[in-house]
Amino acid sequence: MQLKVIGESIKDKKPEFNENEKRINELIRYLEHYNIDKYVEVVEDWLNSVKNSPVLEKIVQESTSNQYTYPYSPKYWPYGESQWGIVKKVLQNFITTSTATALYGPPGTGKTVLAEASANVFFKVLDKYIGLPDWAKKFTLYQMNPSSVKSAIWLSKEPTSNNGILEFRYVPQFLLLSRALGHVALLDEFTHAPEDIQGFLNSIFELSEVDTPYGRLPVSPLSKLVIAYNPPSWSNTARSLSYTIENRVGLKISVDMPSREDLLTLAKGETDAPDFLIKYAVSLVLEARKQNSKSSIRQILSLCKILSRDIKALDEEEFSEVHSSILKSANQDEKVFIKRVAGRLWIQDDDVLKILNNKDYRYFISFLNETGYPDFVELVTGILHEEEWHGLVLDQLP
Repeated sequence: MQLKVIGESIKDKKPEFNENEKRINELIRYLEHYNIDKYVEVVEDWLNSVKNSPVLEKIVQESTSNQYTYPYSPKYWPYGESQWGIVKKVLQNFITTSTATALYGPPGTGKTVLAEASANVFFKVLDKYIGLPDWAKKFTLYQMNPSSVKSAIWLSKEPTSNNGILEFRYVPQFLLLSRALGHVALLDEFTHAPEDIQGFLNSIFELSEVDTPYGRLPVSPLSKLVIAYNPPSWSNTARSLSYTIENRVGLKISVDMPSREDLLTLAKGETDAPDFLIKYAVSLVLEARKQNSKSSIRQILSLCKILSRDIKALDEEEFSEVHSSILKSANQDEKVFIKRVAGRLWIQDDDVLKILNNKDYRYFISFLNETGYPDFVELVTGILHEEEWHGLVLDQLP
């Protein structure tokens, strides 16, 4: 029996460096129309004004030692044309205004990843113009949902102000730190926050100075605020965005589920799963969302990472026997089963015999054989959060 291993390495799946550089250069040419040079001059002036500041030195130390501080370097890169288009708009707002950027849409569509990708590209673009210190090139995630363990605001004292100036000790420290140091800060799940917290954070949007225990610092021109939220029309627990905050947002961008092709690009960059499995995972999640599932981009990546393995391709005799056994386990009409699987593997052919001889279909059957059909169904429905929605279990998979 001849054995063949399929699958591709992580290295092969990662975006090409040259392609990333090409994208950055295209973005720089676009931003030149919006006076990015003048923005860089402002950043340089700020760096010169604070480089010998003892207050800033203390704040940098604070940002790495405080237990409620969660800044981290951005790592996500935009995937697909739709994401690059959104990042392009976000960066335009970053360099032309000091206003916040809002990303809104249904849960699970990648708003958080988009914010982090925007931070990554923002600092990458600036690296072409100016040498920024490492402590400034950070992305800070700030969860507004009270149920989140990452939400530092629920661990601090009740926010107050003194003569209209926000006091450091009453504010989640890393949020003010991010304003002083020049981080890109994401206020995530914003409409899940209580109204009084939303109202309080309204003041954060227009700060010109940060009052710290060591002295005052100007808000860095690098500091950018992004808010991400699910409007009430998409979430029963979300509140409406307050009128005052909405008017302080310079740019609002609707974020929907990326295209099938863009999701394939994402998964190829984040997992080492073989193409046929990535295509299957993408198809399942998109189908599930049409039936009001909570499945999201996270489930695509989970399916790819949890299910991925090296597969031994079956020879002709084994394939026929295994295929018949799987059809029996599935208790489905043969043609319906074959065409459904073909559709989820992006095989566009109505000829059943051609589908049976398609390499992706044969790999998938080999994969089901090694995983075990019942175990596969149970694992996939669990990853899709099947218990939380009222779909038809996508006709009992696969």
